Amino acid sequence: MLLYVQFLKPHDWIYTAITVFVIYVIGDWFKYRYYNTFEREYFFRALTIKLLSGISVGLIYQYFYGGGDTYMYHATTNDLYDIFLDYPDIGQEILSGYPSEWYDMDRYTYQHKKGLAWPALYLPNEPKESAFLTSKYVFYVKLLTHKSYMATACVISFFSFIGLWLFYQVVLERYPDKKKFLFYAFFAIPSLCFWGSGILKDSITIGGLGFVVAGFYNLFIMRRFKLAYILWLLVGVKVILDIKVYILLAVMLPLALWFMLDLQKLIKNPTLKRLSTPVLIMGGLAVGGYAVVTFSKKMGKFAVENVIQTAKATQQDLSGKGSYTGTAIKTNAYLALVNGLFRPLPFDARNPFIGIASIENSLLLYLLIIVLRRNKFSYIIKRFGEDTFLLPALIFILLFGYMVGFSTPNLGALVRYKIPILPFYGILIALFYVPRQKKKVEITAP
Repeated sequence: MLLYVQFLKPHDWIYTAITVFVIYVIGDWFKYRYYNTFEREYFFRALTIKLLSGISVGLIYQYFYGGGDTYMYHATTNDLYDIFLDYPDIGQEILSGYPSEWYDMDRYTYQHKKGLAWPALYLPNEPKESAFLTSKYVFYVKLLTHKSYMATACVISFFSFIGLWLFYQVVLERYPDKKKFLFYAFFAIPSLCFWGSGILKDSITIGGLGFVVAGFYNLFIMRRFKLAYILWLLVGVKVILDIKVYILLAVMLPLALWFMLDLQKLIKNPTLKRLSTPVLIMGGLAVGGYAVVTFSKKMGKFAVENVIQTAKATQQDLSGKGSYTGTAIKTNAYLALVNGLFRPLPFDARNPFIGIASIENSLLLYLLIIVLRRNKFSYIIKRFGEDTFLLPALIFILLFGYMVGFSTPNLGALVRYKIPILPFYGILIALFYVPRQKKKVEITAP
């Protein structure tokens, strides 16, 4: 059980007010420089939602949980901040990621405090590399916010917002007639807003995913070769690679497929274009699969076979029989997918937060049922054939949903881990959602 710790301090609110003011000034400059009237209106709505969500994470972890992941990153980086100022050589050694004597814990104990400094727990030793690298990102933000938890949470939430906003601009360019529905998909899903904000791994990686999709779209789909788009792609790949590399592995195949399908634009003959569709799909899957396997082998412990073994060791078998055989995995594929996409459901609720998540998932499932009822199957297939983005988005949803559903038996963790799915899921729902038409009542004159 976590001991209650008071990590929010009175000075937090002063630094937070200053930080939020600076963020809004920066946002206001971008708003009027790059966006039209509609986007300006929704820009600050989305930014405000993200900042409030980041602050809410801190408040809930402080007053409900009394600690947790976000506190550990906060405590780690505060001690690292102090070590770096008082012992620059040790601080630089830790930040470099290659301390020469990291087994000697006393060397990394901050001498001005009692007990072991948190950085000793986040040195780059397996299996804590991602936590160590997350702490490094948070530490660099702390240099700007003078160790304030809330101010740091707002800056990280701003990074997450930028990534999601760039992703939103991509779909807004493709589907301008659905702009309000798409806004809800990115900035009105509670778990995406909450877990995608504040001092958490998920908030950094969801922002990184947005940078990856936006950079890829502009460079490889629209063929707009600008330095900004290259930087977006590099920034996104870097942060995901450091913190949650499996997200990068999961998105590589859909992006490769998207690129291959988009090549159809170069084919002018209608018959040849139709015939090329299955070839391009198979080619995209082959290229993406080869890229995933080749890339993962270079990552050592992130090789595909090692990822599968890790999943087997942690998923507690969805059938409840304790079997980790390939047959069991195949048998439970559908259950894993349901887990990853729609659980927790109301019958899973054991505390208020799981209860809220279950209501959200019930609504998402309900919207899917509405979409399937109000659209003919032939129309859905036609749209997927005409729009090169839809199939890659669906594949990412299914692939990532299966991955997290299979490997995450804890429902609380599942709510967090699956947030990369939600923008894609929301996009598909928004594109196929058709409001029910009110029947016109004819009144016959007497």
